[in-house]
Amino acid sequence: IIDSLNLTHEQKSGILRYEGEFQRKIDSLVDQNLPNDDFTDQYNELKRVRNDKIAALLSEDQLAVIQENKFFQ
Repeated sequence: IIDSLNLTHEQKSGILRYEGEFQRKIDSLVDQNLPNDDFTDQYNELKRVRNDKIAALLSEDQLAVIQENKFFQ
């Protein structure tokens, strides 16, 4: 899927930055040893924020491919 998007260098860089940020926040979340429901809620919120940031980098056509393939689930 990613290859079919023909991402620009700036888009790739942004996506990598947001993925790294997301992973650091997840690692911190895991370290907190939260109850399952709290962890799930916070994880889903972090994922939503990451997906929104990535979506903002994409063109309408690229975003359509992502949504069509249900990449942001």
